[in-house]
Amino acid sequence: MNTAMKKIIQLTILLFTVTSSLMANDYLPSITLKNIPAEKKFSLAIEGLSENANIILTDINGQVLLSQDTEGKSAFAKVFNLNELPSGDY
Repeated sequence: MNTAMKKIIQLTILLFTVTSSLMANDYLPSITLKNIPAEKKFSLAIEGLSENANIILTDINGQVLLSQDTEGKSAFAKVFNLNELPSGDY
């Protein structure tokens, strides 16, 4: 499995964790995750946030690679460029 897909899977697991905690409050934002494999990028869009959230991408060892704060906005969208990360196994 290539490293980009591993990262996307890890991010998906993280999003499910965040979503699960939000479901406990009867609240569920809309999350869209799209892979752009030819460019080693992926896009993440979240709509319906009611409070500040922190998006964290980690490697397989749990080391934080990217962190982005939603700054209290109700929506978040970003294209993450995996080419900017140090080379290695993730």
